[in-house]
Amino acid sequence: MVESYLPVIVIAEKLDDDSLMDYEKAGIDRFIFRPVNPNWLRLCVKSAIRLRQLYRHEINHRKQLLAYRQQVDWEQEVAAKIYNNVLQSNYLNTEAVKSVMSPMALFNGDLLLVDRTPDNQLYLLLGDFTGHGLSASVAATPVADIFYGMTRKGFAVVDIVQEINAKLYKMLPTNRFLAATAVALNPDSKSLSLITCGLPEHFLVNDLDGSYILIQSKNIPLGIQKNLKLEEQYFSVNRHHHLHLMTDGVFEAENAEGEAFGIGRIIDAVCEHPNKGIDMLKRSLAEHTHGLGQQDDISFVELICDVDSMPWQAKSAEQVTRRIQALRWKTAMEFDVDALRML
Repeated sequence: MVESYLPVIVIAEKLDDDSLMDYEKAGIDRFIFRPVNPNWLRLCVKSAIRLRQLYRHEINHRKQLLAYRQQVDWEQEVAAKIYNNVLQSNYLNTEAVKSVMSPMALFNGDLLLVDRTPDNQLYLLLGDFTGHGLSASVAATPVADIFYGMTRKGFAVVDIVQEINAKLYKMLPTNRFLAATAVALNPDSKSLSLITCGLPEHFLVNDLDGSYILIQSKNIPLGIQKNLKLEEQYFSVNRHHHLHLMTDGVFEAENAEGEAFGIGRIIDAVCEHPNKGIDMLKRSLAEHTHGLGQQDDISFVELICDVDSMPWQAKSAEQVTRRIQALRWKTAMEFDVDALRML
């Protein structure tokens, strides 16, 4: 946009088509025909001056808005980097967990936490905060701190969820909450336990025959009530089982006709090729939306319940063997008068 604007008034004897085209190309603002009325000329000049002032005012506002936007973008990028570093620094990378996280905005309202306990149980938490962007992710850090801290101390998953709920109840406004599912995979008992709090259906798929168990939410989202009596669900699993978790952004993703992705397409994707369930789901979702803009954060996770090989198991530390050379030792004993008297 041009930095300055100077209105031009032309005083002409007459106006023909050729002159009009020339004036238009030159950017003439107004025409006055002779004989000139002094009062009319004065009004035209004042009007042109006001127009120039308005243009200058608009330019200044645009500069201020641009500077403000650049500052906000920079601050959000820094905050997002810190936010991601905090969450990813404790995240346990394991072949047992595959995930796709697609935020709608710079900040993700969806949350995925993974870690193991001292006795090598694998804990996972998938959450979906109310809303989008920064306001939705502001409580993610304290949730992650509670999850990782209590997991590494060996707390039961139900205790961790209770603690997260109490924290969110204190810090979140009444219209904000966290829909989440916490999972504990126990290799000793070859079992899977879930505490489902408001997320849509999950699917426990057997890759031998493509059969599945539909797992529905049994508890209200976290942060709404001060105290929760949580209902836990248990399943026996082996290395052929794949648990698929997802937020409501997957179910509600629409195509060009406004049709939601829906539970039917999800089941077809994860059951048709169970060993490639997350890849098939990603492909099917992309074909359904055809590159349309997201309406919500989209996250889906696959947990391979390999309780036999335990790919998340902590590796024993390598012992370093080193020959210790003999050192010179010197021992001294001091006896005072009272000690010598007792000898």
